[in-house]
Parts: sequence; C-alpha cells; structure tokens
Amino acid sequence: MNQPTPIAAKPMRDALLARIHEAMATDTDIFFVTADFGSPVLDKLRSDYPERVINVGIAEQNLINVSAGLALEGYKVFAYAIAFGITALRALRESGVANRSSIAWHNCALY
Repeated sequence: MNQPTPIAAKPMRDALLARIHEAMATDTDIFFVTADFGSPVLDKLRSDYPERVINVGIAEQNLINVSAGLALEGYKVFAYAIAFGITALRALRESGVANRSSIAWHNCALY
C-alpha cells in the first residue's frame, strides 16, 4: 500500500506571507504594512512589490495608523507584526479598543 507523501510543515508566518504574496500578484489594491524585519518570505514581498509593502519599524501604533489611512483610501490592508507588539495596549488604543481613534471611529476595513 502506498503511503501519502508527507507535507512539509511551514512556520505559520511564512504560510501567511506566501498567501498574501499570491494575492498581491492579482490584486493591486492590496497593501502590506509591517513592523517585522526578518523572514525570507517577507524579503520576497518587499522585492516583488516595493510600492505596496511598507515597513514602519518597531512602531506598532504607527503601523495601525498608517494601515487605517490606506484603508480609508479604499485599499485592502494587511497590518502585520509579531503578536506581542500588535496586541500591546498602546497599539490597541489606536485600533479603537481603548478609545475612539483610527480604525473603529472611521470604520476601517483592516485585515
């Protein structure tokens, strides 16, 4: 009996970035805004779509606000950072969890 070929596991980050890369190939309205610096897949996104990939550095509040601005202009925005950075209270404040600011106040569509 033939055994199925095992599928090589990918880190979740790489799998997500690969899918976003595929989507960006066919949809020019997708922007990727990040506060992450290290991943070969992220490097490929940057090199293939430099005009639609924005790295804000270690500035999660800025990540949320830049993403909200792009969403308000009608773009589909993926805001990405490591889990701790984007869920820190300061970044959540920008999302409208703690007050009426960028995302919740303007009803932005961020992914």
